[in-house]
Amino acid sequence: VVLAAIGGYVDVICVIRYSTFVATMTGNLVITGQTFYEVIGQSRRPILGHVDLHREEALYLVAFRSAIMLCNCFGAFCYCCFERRVAEHTARRAAPALALCTLLADVLPWLIGGWAAVEC
Repeated sequence: VVLAAIGGYVDVICVIRYSTFVATMTGNLVITGQTFYEVIGQSRRPILGHVDLHREEALYLVAFRSAIMLCNCFGAFCYCCFERRVAEHTARRAAPALALCTLLADVLPWLIGGWAAVEC
């Protein structure tokens, strides 16, 4: 239950702030492929509905979303390594640390700089 709540929370924050999916890699793959095709291909359509999105910005989004997918794979790898060491109740033991990291990444800028430091 805790991991599902964290996954939903993180997904909503990342879709709103960074226009990328964290928990569902299929969405990232589809959006990355579409952006890459529209930049590299001969498409005359605006890139993902953004008329003012330049080629460099679109390539940055492709690289950013690809990095998100690689980090997801690395996280799955780390979980499998943790599962080999601690075979019993792996998710229950990993959930508090994951929740703390997620919360700190979201709250730390606010604690350091106040509301002005938090951009949506």
